[in-house]
Amino acid sequence: MFTIKNLGSTLVYLVFLVLAYFSLIITSIMYGLFGIWLKLNLFIKRHMKWNFTLRLLIQQYQPLVMYSIINLYHLKDDLILYKFSSLVTFFVLVVIVQWMIPIMSCIIHKYDKLKALDSLEFKGAYGAITDGLTVSGFVGKYWMIHMLIRWTIVSIILVALRDYSTFQILLNIVYSWFSQVLIVIGKPLENRFENKMLMFNELMVSIYLYILISLTDYNDNADLFENCGIALLSIVIISFVVNFLKFLFFTLRDLFRRVR
Repeated sequence: MFTIKNLGSTLVYLVFLVLAYFSLIITSIMYGLFGIWLKLNLFIKRHMKWNFTLRLLIQQYQPLVMYSIINLYHLKDDLILYKFSSLVTFFVLVVIVQWMIPIMSCIIHKYDKLKALDSLEFKGAYGAITDGLTVSGFVGKYWMIHMLIRWTIVSIILVALRDYSTFQILLNIVYSWFSQVLIVIGKPLENRFENKMLMFNELMVSIYLYILISLTDYNDNADLFENCGIALLSIVIISFVVNFLKFLFFTLRDLFRRVR
């Protein structure tokens, strides 16, 4: 129950992933005996390349890391359910967190050395790693690696320093500054406008964190608490509206292009 509660929808995605690979194994065995399974096997193979698995793991990386770190606080429990959670935690930390970043880095380095990051072979097998990124610069090539490292660090900060809110905020501000420097220098996204939006969102994160410091235990001014709360809500609303308008603009633009 603890595992289901913490993983949430991520558990559903993982179950579907396991079932998909299990189906691939079964159909591979069965079509050797019954030819009717061949079409199903080929269909699963077309959709179960590394690109699919990488995309899923990248999308669910942060909740998986957060879940596993939270579960580390329950490793000493004797209940069977907690032991099962600990086993899943070990699998996530060792197999996914420990190996995913180094393996992805090696894949990028290998294809970059061959000048093949734009090749159909790379995009077909590992395109999720550099999807929408500029592969001509160092920052763009390794931006996804940077994001995975950031999600890991932020998850550790949020869980391990949960009783030290001021340190949590300060460390997140420092990493936000670092990300802003990378965006300005490296311009990791292919689209110039997307780079500007990326910088805008990062600035909103920094401003949010600056104001959030005022809500820590070092401030005992009740009036300031209320004003800071309104300011934080305003930042969230502004960020949502700007990003929604951007989504709406590009969606309508693509729709009009298809109609024409």
